[in-house]
Amino acid sequence: PEGQKADLLQVSYTLLHGRQHFRHRYVVVVKDKTDALYLMKRFNVGESLPNSYRNIVSEEFIGQKVMELFGRDLIQRLEKVETSDQYQEIMQGLSNLYCQGYDIPWEQMWKEEPGRIHLPSYPFARDSYWVPTEVVEAKQNYIEDYSDSKNIDTLSTNVDDNKINETTSLPVENVSIDDVEQDSLEVQSREKEDLEELEEELADSLAEALYIDREMILPGKKFIELGLDSIVGVEWIKSLNKTYGIDVKATKVYDYPTIRDFAQYVSSELNHRKKRPSNRIPCYLTKKGGIRKGV
Repeated sequence: PEGQKADLLQVSYTLLHGRQHFRHRYVVVVKDKTDALYLMKRFNVGESLPNSYRNIVSEEFIGQKVMELFGRDLIQRLEKVETSDQYQEIMQGLSNLYCQGYDIPWEQMWKEEPGRIHLPSYPFARDSYWVPTEVVEAKQNYIEDYSDSKNIDTLSTNVDDNKINETTSLPVENVSIDDVEQDSLEVQSREKEDLEELEEELADSLAEALYIDREMILPGKKFIELGLDSIVGVEWIKSLNKTYGIDVKATKVYDYPTIRDFAQYVSSELNHRKKRPSNRIPCYLTKKGGIRKGV
């Protein structure tokens, strides 16, 4: 906010801990507030800055374990530095790793948390888009016509009484077409939620098998790009078979090479083995042409 006193330590802390880190990364290492203001003025006029690092992290980026350990080691060295030059040199190394795509444990930098402050938000595009009036009116008319056509209590269908089989003598409930459609939407929603939950579980287990961060496993990223080889793949599939009670072949990771594809395959296997009855409620035509629920 205007008039707020900017503490450089709090600004740095807020940028590192109060914002989500995206693929586009830009870091400038400064000594103090005076140095920061000077470099900002140079940046505003388009000059290149010293001690600055910039990069767009690839979606396929996979960090090396030795470099991750190196980054953690640099963080620990900050507590033992004796001069500002040594401190700045370590910060330059951390900034370089960060812009490459590595996740740095910045929280270990602070002996005491400086606290967050209010900073300007991200810039947004100022373009405006308006839907033509005639399109809106046409859509509204369509909705009204569709709603009128749905306001029916029974189906106007000619049914031959001799062709109707009485499936049960249990009491049934009269329902409308809208009830049937709602049931179908609810079933689809549950199936989607179950698939997303399974996808998350598989991603968690794969991260443990590969000893990598969970965030590195994207739904559409191929297993081979994550470092899954045949040996680890066999062990991972064994653990999945034991956990879910299925019998999946290790070669299926090549037929379904991403978490998204593999989750759909495992879901189909689970449904096949469990042979779960459909959640849809069967409906039958009544003699009068209506719809009823029943077993």
